[in-house]
Amino acid sequence: MSTNQQKKTNYPDLERLPPTNFWKHLLNWAWNKPRIIIEELYYNHFIRPKVELEQIKLELELKNFQLKQLEAEADIKRIQEDHNILLERFKS
Repeated sequence: MSTNQQKKTNYPDLERLPPTNFWKHLLNWAWNKPRIIIEELYYNHFIRPKVELEQIKLELELKNFQLKQLEAEADIKRIQEDHNILLERFKS
């Protein structure tokens, strides 16, 4: 493409990459694929269940804390209402 020609875009001319070796990439894939498969199997069958169990335990603990907080808020509200009722009785 000559520099005098009208370009359709403002992008610079792309340079061609050097040729790649197909066999090198195929050998690399064949060498690493069993390792990748074994790592995925190990993660899926040994690590993930433990992580999920730990996550569920933490969620349960969080729910227990939230329940205790709501119970405490209900007790405080009940005590305040009882206190207000007693104050009204003694005022009159």
